[in-house]
Amino acid sequence: MVTGERVLVIGVGRIGAVTAIGLAHLLHDVTGVDTNAERVEELRAGRLREAEPGLRAALKSALRLRQLRFERAVAPGDHDVTFLCVDTPPLPGGEPDLRQLFAAGEFAARVTARGGVVVTRSTVPPGTGDRLEAALRAAGRRDLAVVHVPEFLREGRAWEDFREPDRVAIGANDPAAGERVARLFTDIAAPVYRMDRVTAELAKYAANAYLATAVSFANEMADLAACFGADTDRLFEVLKADRRIGREAYLGPGLGFGGTACRRTRRRSSTSRRRGASSCTSCGRPSG
Repeated sequence: MVTGERVLVIGVGRIGAVTAIGLAHLLHDVTGVDTNAERVEELRAGRLREAEPGLRAALKSALRLRQLRFERAVAPGDHDVTFLCVDTPPLPGGEPDLRQLFAAGEFAARVTARGGVVVTRSTVPPGTGDRLEAALRAAGRRDLAVVHVPEFLREGRAWEDFREPDRVAIGANDPAAGERVARLFTDIAAPVYRMDRVTAELAKYAANAYLATAVSFANEMADLAACFGADTDRLFEVLKADRRIGREAYLGPGLGFGGTACRRTRRRSSTSRRRGASSCTSCGRPSG
């Protein structure tokens, strides 16, 4: 039996697919929409390209229970909450390409029910929600609120991270819209952190940057250990024994960070620093 909100997920790549499947398992009525006809047909058939343990079985069960469907087009007014899960790849200069995001926002403006909420799930620079909100208003949709819910889904553990996350961050300038989105995740046993939208946007960058820094630091320490003939494993055991660092700390020598998120964050943060030497690029406030 279908209960909960009527949810639309625009963009059903890895993040969008996990989001759509996860929300369907939380008993919301979910539709995933994408311009990629091959991807839509694959998901309709219960097939996944991604090597994500548990996700294929979850997809098939959601389809079987009719909580989830995938389409290339949807009718206006049938969805109350619309998630934007499109890619934001880096441009040659390092800044993110937000064209797909704003195109998805235009689509959301046409199809989201009155009084609905548009939720950005894609990794976006701080201040993007303000720009999207302005675009929606320019399109005549002042009734739509914009909320940011950053994803913290590790490659290879995305389904686990959706079902059992360390935290859920809800970034909203409209408290009522934030609470409405928070209720979507009520059945997930994780702390919910409510904050303004720009803080939530920055939280994703902060997490990626910290993890990339931890990996780089660990490799530097491993190099030093090799130079001095020190025991690398014992070195990191001592570090993690410090309660300020913790046993679960992301420390250990390896090949460096992988996936696209940390790499993109590093490039985007570097771009922001170059452009914001004297002021914040989004708001113009002094950076010092």
